Amino acid sequence: MATGFPAFRRADTARYLAILLLILSAIAFQVAAPDTDCARLVIVVLESGTLYLALSVGRIHGLVDRVRLALIAAAVAVSPRGTTPIWRRR
Repeated sequence: MATGFPAFRRADTARYLAILLLILSAIAFQVAAPDTDCARLVIVVLESGTLYLALSVGRIHGLVDRVRLALIAAAVAVSPRGTTPIWRRR
């Protein structure tokens, strides 16, 4: 049994790898996607998933879980509205 840092456990290593892959996929999608509302929604969903996974690896539970889920859901729900930048509105 390994007695090193808790971050070096196999389960945590897989979670950190998943976070890294989500970050890289969000960056790749941002670079390749057109500037549309649908693309922005996909970016928000990818980044929300990354945030949720990063917070869950931190092992904060209880009321904080429910609050972070509510905030992430609100961000995803609001993201397609009003996404046109001010300088492009006419």
